[in-house]
Amino acid sequence: MKRTLALCALLLIVAACAPAEQQAAPEVAPFKIGFVGPLSGPNAWIGNLMIPAAQIAIDEINAAGGIDGRRIVAIIEDAGDSAKASTAVNKLIGQDGVDMVYAVTTPVVAAASAVAEQNQVPLFGFTAVSTFAKKNTWVFSDLREMTKECSLLAAQALEDGDKKVAFLGNDADFSVECLDVLKKEYVAGGGTIVATENKNANDPDARTPITKIKAAKPDAMFLVCWPPDCNLIYKQMLELDYAPQLYLPIGLALPANPGALKGIDKDRILEEAYAGDQMANPEDPTPELAAFMQKLRARLGREPEHITDPATVYDDIYEIAIAAAKCEPLTKECLRDRLAETDYVGAAGPVAFEGRHYTSRPSRVVHYENGTWVGVN
Repeated sequence: MKRTLALCALLLIVAACAPAEQQAAPEVAPFKIGFVGPLSGPNAWIGNLMIPAAQIAIDEINAAGGIDGRRIVAIIEDAGDSAKASTAVNKLIGQDGVDMVYAVTTPVVAAASAVAEQNQVPLFGFTAVSTFAKKNTWVFSDLREMTKECSLLAAQALEDGDKKVAFLGNDADFSVECLDVLKKEYVAGGGTIVATENKNANDPDARTPITKIKAAKPDAMFLVCWPPDCNLIYKQMLELDYAPQLYLPIGLALPANPGALKGIDKDRILEEAYAGDQMANPEDPTPELAAFMQKLRARLGREPEHITDPATVYDDIYEIAIAAAKCEPLTKECLRDRLAETDYVGAAGPVAFEGRHYTSRPSRVVHYENGTWVGVN
């Protein structure tokens, strides 16, 4: 009996003194990002494009060791409207204990922001509306600024002598913001908005608003639409033999991307068009964007509806990881504060928060000439 006890004691001493590599490493808690966005319903194409882009970045970061040894884990919730978004984010925070929330589309970001703010959990919003990041202390956004591009295009229209324009928008908040810019800046510069029409997402009828705009005889038309709706609008414009001078906010990302122009006579519909661009052109990609395009096609197994927005989501995950790696210990407060200081150059180009909760990405006007987009000086 004594020999047995002595042997047990010796084994315990040996185990305690064994080299570190022979002992089981303590389990490190993962870094949890809760994703909430539309994966079903009419806007499912958005979530089913953006979340795979995020997953590519997560896999790459984890393969490189994670965030100081902490693996990133994605917890995904399907929500396409405000009510579902609130429920989903409450679950992600209350039950799943996520470190960060990533919300996709403006209605989802609006609802998710309120829940994140109340619970003091950092939230990244994929939306062209920076309002939520500006008015909250826990909310961030990194996407082109719609108002900036509409302002640049309004000035371009006035410079080109297009004194009468029509506006065809959709039911997204950024469409309303663009129209507000035109009412203030374009009209103040001497322009007139002769027609304002809406074609809500997934409404199969674009002929009615197009016919009204055509009857108003504008010099040009501002068009705000999601790629599937842009494609429908273009088809019905051509059926009505109407191809006006176009001004396209978020142009290369949405109304002028491959998904929007599928099956369309591109040269006819885009003749002399102007578009807003964040200097991430899939037709002339940087090495970083080209590499991401290849990865996204491989992940999806098909040609994506568009490139620049998924590239932004891909970059966002790296921005989050960079900020989190600067925190010891990694607290939500530290993550929030370090995100506001993050600068990064990724697939979608350079980005800087500059101490704010919304980013400053470059914007410019491009002109469609001889089948390609050319920057306007």
